[in-house]
Amino acid sequence: MPLRSDNFVGELKSQRVSAYEPLENIVAYSGFYYSEEAQIGYTLSAKGNQLAVERNGEEIYLLDQIRADLFGQKNLAFEFQKVDGQPVAFLLQDRRIRNLKFKIVK
Repeated sequence: MPLRSDNFVGELKSQRVSAYEPLENIVAYSGFYYSEEAQIGYTLSAKGNQLAVERNGEEIYLLDQIRADLFGQKNLAFEFQKVDGQPVAFLLQDRRIRNLKFKIVK
C-alpha cells in the first residue's frame, strides 16, 4: 500500500540481510543443549554465517549473530554464557519466555 505525506510518496520495502562475516567462530557454539526445566533439547550447528537450531533432527530456526554471544531472529534470542572462553549454556528469550537456561551436554 503506498504511503503518502507532503514530502514522500512511495512504498516501504524491507529486505533481510546477513552479516558479511560472523563476529566470532560460530562453530564454537555447536553442540547439544538441554533444559532441565523444560525437559527439551536443541542441537546447534554452524550453517554458513548463521546458527542452525534443530529439535528431533528437524531444523526449526536459523539464527543470525547480533553481537558477541547473542544470536536471534524476529522475537527469539539465544544469549550464550561462557566459561574459559567456551560456551557452556544459553538463555532463551522469546515473546513469553525469559531466561530459560539450556546447558551444553558433553
